[in-house]
Formats: sequence, structure tokens, C-alpha cells
Amino acid sequence: MAKIKSTRERPAAGKPDAARILKDYRSRPALFTKATVFEMDAAIRQDKFGLSRRLALVFLSKSGRDFIKPVSEKRDFAIAVAQAADGFHHYADALRDLLSWIEEAERRSGIALACRPDMKSILAQVAKPQAQVAHG
Repeated sequence: MAKIKSTRERPAAGKPDAARILKDYRSRPALFTKATVFEMDAAIRQDKFGLSRRLALVFLSKSGRDFIKPVSEKRDFAIAVAQAADGFHHYADALRDLLSWIEEAERRSGIALACRPDMKSILAQVAKPQAQVAHG
């Protein structure tokens, strides 16, 4: 049987097919319910990882020598450092999750804005005040 050549134009290599991306986006369900959003926001505002964040900053304010010395000399301090390190692990996991959600929100925003014929002017309008704030 002879192959039938597609008359549909294919995207250039390495470039995504905009129609496919938009179709995929439209079929995606919401990632969170409103209730979940409120729960997550409340958890973030409670600053559950505040101690881990502060300890990480304190640990990073010490030189390697100044940090290793008390860890190697004092068992109680070494245990506290191990407990803090476990907290850092959980905090880092939570931050990675938050980062992935924020990046997904950024992608979704870009796709939704791409549906507008005036997207470029909207983005230019929004970027101007931020550029002024960032530089001045």
C-alpha cells in the first residue's frame, strides 16, 4: 500500500506545535481544588519550616572550620545538627514542590496569554513597571 503524504504543515524541528500545546492545555484538569489552595496557603503562612530556614542561614554564616569544630567536639551539638539536617531535607522537598507548582502556573499563564492577539503588548505593558522597580 502506498503511503499518503500529509498536507498538514509540520512544525520545524525543535519547535512545539502551538495547536497541540493549546489542545493539551485545554484538556488539563485543575491541579488543586479551592479548598486545597486555602489549606496550602494556610500551611505556608504558618511558616512550618521557619526554624529550618533560620538554622540553615545560621549554619551558612559559619566558616567550614567554625562549623565543623563544635560538631566534632560536642555530641549534643552533632545530634542537633543531624536533626536540623533532617529538617532541611523536608524543607527542601517542600520548596521543590512549591517551585514546580509556581513554574506550572507560569507555563499555564503563558499558554493562556498566547490565545490573545495582543499578548505582546500586554506583556510589554506589564514588564515596564517591573523593569523600573528592579532598576531603580
